[in-house]
Amino acid sequence: MSIGSEKMAMAMYEQYLASLVRKKRDFLLHVTNYTCMIKEDGRGVVMFANDFKDTNYFLLPLINKIRTDGRRYLENNSIANDGRVDYSGLLDNPMKPKMICKVDVNGAYWNCGVDMTVISEETNEYCDKIHEGSTYKELKGTRLKAFGSLATRKTIYKFEEGREIKKDRIDKIEATRDLYIDICRTIDMLMKRCADEIEGCVYYYVDCMFVDKTFSEDVVEWFKERGYGCSVKETSLSYELIGDHAYLISEADGKEYLVRKEDRHLLVDC
Repeated sequence: MSIGSEKMAMAMYEQYLASLVRKKRDFLLHVTNYTCMIKEDGRGVVMFANDFKDTNYFLLPLINKIRTDGRRYLENNSIANDGRVDYSGLLDNPMKPKMICKVDVNGAYWNCGVDMTVISEETNEYCDKIHEGSTYKELKGTRLKAFGSLATRKTIYKFEEGREIKKDRIDKIEATRDLYIDICRTIDMLMKRCADEIEGCVYYYVDCMFVDKTFSEDVVEWFKERGYGCSVKETSLSYELIGDHAYLISEADGKEYLVRKEDRHLLVDC
């Protein structure tokens, strides 16, 4: 959707909300990271007006589908809910290899959810259908937002005669949040297993592995055997200390990657 259409959608939402306040109406305002929903007389009016400024009108049905899938999964399955999720880990001195490859695991969280049957085949097919002709970047963005909705926080604001009743404000977290964390934990464990089994891995961040170029194809093959495709880009890493935080900087994309305090001993000679 064009920027002009996006601004129009935002304006329509703001005008509708302002009109309810001006007319001193009673209503509920539900706000999440993705949507704002105005509920009046049991009816809902949804406008996209979120931090992403997203006006992708296919996103809301996909979010509804994945949340329904998640609730259905929890009705029939229990979650161990044990083991920490690190999301990143420095494994070796990142300056040791002459050349590094960044190996991105494509659709890691989404495909893990499909493999675990958390995300139904119907929902997966719907996501693919609405992205026919789209770029992989667009597909990835929609998947991440839909997956993230399993753990989103919702704030409900109550208005009476156009004024918010602050004491009645409610903060809720989706019941599927533990499921979201479980999928994150599964991918985190997958990355750690790869680092344990394949030589040359120096750092992982969420769903990408930085590895000595000599062993990059071994990493790609390792993930392929487990049903995950990968994309590979050559880069080099530098180290920077900003305040009390240490970061690795990838030359290829200029992105900064946080190094946990317990891993900083590996940077002593950098």
